[in-house]
Amino acid sequence: MHHCLSIRPTQPRVETWRSSRVFPRSLLLVGLALAALVVSSVAQDSPAAGDTQPPAPDPKATFFEHSNTSKWWFSGQANFVFQAHGDFYAQYSGTNSLKNYSEHATSRVLTFYSGYEFSPNTMAYLDVEEAGWGGISGALGLAGFTNLDVVRNPSLGSQPYIARLMFQQIIPLSDEKMEVERTALSLATQVPVRRLDIRFGKFSLADYFDLNVGGTDSHYQFLN
Repeated sequence: MHHCLSIRPTQPRVETWRSSRVFPRSLLLVGLALAALVVSSVAQDSPAAGDTQPPAPDPKATFFEHSNTSKWWFSGQANFVFQAHGDFYAQYSGTNSLKNYSEHATSRVLTFYSGYEFSPNTMAYLDVEEAGWGGISGALGLAGFTNLDVVRNPSLGSQPYIARLMFQQIIPLSDEKMEVERTALSLATQVPVRRLDIRFGKFSLADYFDLNVGGTDSHYQFLN
């Protein structure tokens, strides 16, 4: 009678047990690493206690800085608009219609701003403009023309003219004051919180009413 003894290797079982223990441990380490990265990024994005960062400055709208203390103000602005269109079909055309053949035109407006501050509450302004060239189809043929620089007064020509000549008087109604930005049409840097602001002379109502970037000054909006 022969007896056979078979011995099964146990090493694979040991390896299987080790890999089953190492795999969860690796997942745990990866999870901890990811959590550390998230906490680090949040800590970098969140300002520390007492750390107040100043807001990013607005992009400059001028080539040179204007003084906030000088009694005089001098500045200038140049606006050029080029427009063109190709041929298009028009069933009806009249004298004042937009021409249906291709054309192009360029307009220009040059403005010189000046002002003087007699006192913190008394100021005077003088602005001189020159407009020239023209618009497509002689600034006619469109209900909402796409270039306001050529439709405000087509008969001006290229001769300089006075765009604004006005006097400003501020009458304080309170002792409390507030900081304001100095511009070509307002030289004051501080004004009373409650006040009566009187302006008389030659100016445009659009300079002071319904102020917004997209619909007041034709030089900053969408041409109309």
